[in-house]
Amino acid sequence: MSPSSRPVVALTPATTQHSSSSASARSGPGAADVADPKGIRTLFDAAERHYGRLDVLVHSVAGFVRGPLTAATDRDYLHTFSLNARATFVALREAGRAMRDGGQIVFISSAATRVDPQGEALYAASKAAGEHLVRGAARELGARRLTVNSVLPEHHRRRRPVLTHPFTRPRSTPRDPPE
Repeated sequence: MSPSSRPVVALTPATTQHSSSSASARSGPGAADVADPKGIRTLFDAAERHYGRLDVLVHSVAGFVRGPLTAATDRDYLHTFSLNARATFVALREAGRAMRDGGQIVFISSAATRVDPQGEALYAASKAAGEHLVRGAARELGARRLTVNSVLPEHHRRRRPVLTHPFTRPRSTPRDPPE
């Protein structure tokens, strides 16, 4: 399969979307609620039935309730961690089972894990949990030449993302020239 027609599953907020450049892939596996582990498993099963083994997973899920930690409810916590941490766990587990050797997994994290914005403690903690899951998955899946990386979109003042390698501290890209 050429790189331009490799099966890609992109997990995005609330639903999943499939993308590929081939016309036949547009009739692919469909969508699922990523807050529901069964939905994620169903999507992977459908993608595997449709394509065989997968090559790429882009996991870009985010959701939270903004506000002080002391005002957060148990429901806020469950919602935030279901969307960000549990969905990441399930997606990494299912990807590890469904992907071809040599495949790629990309987790989209958040600058909130580094800059501690006010009112986003639950969100930052849930995305940090995802980063740790990525590190573990990278170690476990590396023997199969599966790469697992986290991309850390930076604070709004910089335009370029930071790539966090699972075994090193985050490295930043060169700063943009002053405007």
